[in-house]
Amino acid sequence: MRKNSKMYGAALLGALCILIIISISFNVYQYKTLNSERNNYNNLSENYMKNHELTFSNVFALMGNTEIMEYIKTPDHVSEVIEGILTSDLYYLASSNFITGTKLPNKSTSTLNTRYLIENGYLAELKSYRTYLSTKQDGPYEDFNQISLVMKDLQTISSWLKNKYENHDYAFYNDRDFYREVYKDLQSNIKKHYFSGFNTENT
Repeated sequence: MRKNSKMYGAALLGALCILIIISISFNVYQYKTLNSERNNYNNLSENYMKNHELTFSNVFALMGNTEIMEYIKTPDHVSEVIEGILTSDLYYLASSNFITGTKLPNKSTSTLNTRYLIENGYLAELKSYRTYLSTKQDGPYEDFNQISLVMKDLQTISSWLKNKYENHDYAFYNDRDFYREVYKDLQSNIKKHYFSGFNTENT
């Protein structure tokens, strides 16, 4: 009877050891799988960021030696600027969707302010200017100085992104990074209305 009990106990212990080994193996596999997925997501985020930087900077590179305000005297050229920046913005949004918490520990992935400033601020102004050009209205555009500042700001952002691209810096940047690195160099008062919640004290 005791012999059977010992055999039963040994079998139970053996089965328990096998279960522990299986559990450990599964946890290791699960960890490797999750780690691989995180790396894939982060690689995708960097790839989209690379395309974002290149596409935005190309908007101004394609103007060649033509002065900016001279270039956007036609609605077609204004459309090219708008469409190029919108395409770039889609890459930026995709980059934010794939970045993981392991890549940005204790860091927000918010892009809301940056994208709101560009889409609802700058591009909205350019769309109004394009409408003016398309309808061939008499007289000068009433907010021409604003358009000039908008283009200067967009070129400032473009130069910042071009520098990141040329230095192979494809790391995701959030609203706070944008505020710290480029916001102060923007000249149009549009930034005050479309980029909120940040100041020198909380950055």
